[in-house]
Amino acid sequence: MGTWHSLKTYDQRSVEIRNYEILPVPSWPGAEWGRDAAARTYYDPNAVPLEVMMALRQSVWLSPAVFVVYLMMANYAHAQKARPSDVPAPAASASAPCGETWTFNAGTASTYLRGVAWTGTQFVAVGDGSTVLTSPDGLNWTARDPGVRSALLAVAWNGNQLVAVGEAGTILTSTDGVTWTRRPSPPGAMLWGVTWAKSLFVAVGEPGQYPRTPSTILTSPDGLEWTSRDCDSEVRLTGVGWNGSQLVAVGDGGTILTSPDGASWTSHTSGADANLWKAAGTGSRLVAVGESGTVLTSPDGTAWTRVDSGTGNDLWDVTWTGTQFVAVGAPGTVLTSADGLRWTSRSKSASEEFHAVVWTGARLVAVGSGIQTSADGVTWSYRFWLRDQGLEAVAWTGSLLVAVGDAGTILTSPDGATWTQRASPTAMDIWGVTWTGSQLLAFAWGMSPDSRVVLTSRDGVNWASHPYVADGLPTTPIWTGSEFLAVGQSGTIATSPDGLAWTSRPLGMKDPIWSVTWTGSQFLAVGWEMKPQGRSMGIGGRVLSSRDGVTWTSASTGVSRGLHGVTWTGSQFVAVGVDMLTSPDGLTWTSRFYRLSTSLNSVVSAGKQLVAVGSGPWPGSGVVLTSSDGVTWTDRPSGIDTDLYRVIWTGSQLVAVGKGGSIIRSPCGGR
Repeated sequence: MGTWHSLKTYDQRSVEIRNYEILPVPSWPGAEWGRDAAARTYYDPNAVPLEVMMALRQSVWLSPAVFVVYLMMANYAHAQKARPSDVPAPAASASAPCGETWTFNAGTASTYLRGVAWTGTQFVAVGDGSTVLTSPDGLNWTARDPGVRSALLAVAWNGNQLVAVGEAGTILTSTDGVTWTRRPSPPGAMLWGVTWAKSLFVAVGEPGQYPRTPSTILTSPDGLEWTSRDCDSEVRLTGVGWNGSQLVAVGDGGTILTSPDGASWTSHTSGADANLWKAAGTGSRLVAVGESGTVLTSPDGTAWTRVDSGTGNDLWDVTWTGTQFVAVGAPGTVLTSADGLRWTSRSKSASEEFHAVVWTGARLVAVGSGIQTSADGVTWSYRFWLRDQGLEAVAWTGSLLVAVGDAGTILTSPDGATWTQRASPTAMDIWGVTWTGSQLLAFAWGMSPDSRVVLTSRDGVNWASHPYVADGLPTTPIWTGSEFLAVGQSGTIATSPDGLAWTSRPLGMKDPIWSVTWTGSQFLAVGWEMKPQGRSMGIGGRVLSSRDGVTWTSASTGVSRGLHGVTWTGSQFVAVGVDMLTSPDGLTWTSRFYRLSTSLNSVVSAGKQLVAVGSGPWPGSGVVLTSSDGVTWTDRPSGIDTDLYRVIWTGSQLVAVGKGGSIIRSPCGGR
């Protein structure tokens, strides 16, 4: 067969995944290991436990001992981030089908912001995936549904009306940033930029659908009805700005057009070949920015000069504050200049991209893959990161839903439909959250043991950070009514009377404990345990039981796959992973359901209905299963294609959260 090598599947949030034996094949194009790369390998089924086989997306039988497989390492690692059940759910308040139909929340998933405007009372940001966010202060952001499903690339305000433009000629208007109306526009042409110029909106974009078609320029006095304007450009126009006396439109290949009124346009030689993205100006100086750090200036819009920006990074936007120009770009590039000629780097981040920036008169807000604010363009404050923010857990206080996740994400919602991003005291991943009746408590940590913190809040809006000084890596807290108990990675079990002082309860194990539930007299926790399987170590389901949270007893499950979630129905325990198990007492377990292609991460008892969520079969589709008895389970359409990590019941609805900030909800009064 050849020489076997040890391949370690590793993810910073799934540090318990062990070494497995994989035989690399001779090189294929693109066959490399990575978060998004598929690696083709030969595979010996006797050497790799079934838990790893879950990650195999496609197999072709070659011989009794060899398969050709596509191994998706990142999907597997993330699927193993089990998301536990919490304390028993509240009593039902209404009658509704539980978990049968689900609604996806527009604007809550991870996104990239393309434009931002200030109305005088609020910020309005737009972006990919029909994203619209509003904020009164640049700190707390609320997702709005614009009623379309296309990317929005720019937004402008005229004092009474917002206009957002984007993909496929989309034009939307709104007076408040909450309710949006689509307006007629030329079909097909993508609109990249929009501005308000004294008495009219001007939008620019790509040429029409046919060869030798001019670049798109549209004007409107009110944003409702639009007029197409001629120009001698046939390239994509990506931005348009107004300096108080003339409009400047910029685009591909160094294109620059100017107009005094938006109707008549004149083309000018810029002396640059780079694509230009945005333009801004004072009464005496115009500035255009673009690819590879390109900065062009002009006193009149006719003669343009390239100046040294000091960076080779792409510059996506530029604005004038009244005292200085501020240009932003990628990765995390911020430049300032008092005159547009001499520029100073104020770079904030090596990875975060800024795609747009706006000045309120007192504060700058830059958006892109995240949101940051600054009073002077020099010192910037991180608000939150938007890309790939998985939501790991969600809790219900009785009046407020609180979801937490990657990069310090904290969202709140009174109803599960409208969510507001809250200022977070940490940029680390937040793993779990619970409610005591008077306080929210969550855990956050990074790769360093010193980074572990406990987050607390009375209202879900204002949060405080406290050091976690006990051993282990806690992910999942629950509240019994008199004490907290937390479980987590590396065999973590800890208790606390107040959420601040924690005591470790070591069991001498290093395998993860993913979920815990409380019956009122008994704790039951589930996770993984490493067991010999053939020639290697495999993963088996672990169940631990305790009356006091201090002394724990292990029970045999009889399954050779890990368990990720557990709940108590009032008469039985239900544990899920690849398998679904039930037990009347936590000691004797019966396997009820098994599907190798699905990994279930969380289960909740919603009155008379059990609901489990997870990932699979492939590629990462959101799985929802329901059961009235824990024995017979039915697949339900989730409406999304992303993994789900956690589900809770509020008494009137189910809410599930997952990868990429996905949130789905289902009416459920306990029937």
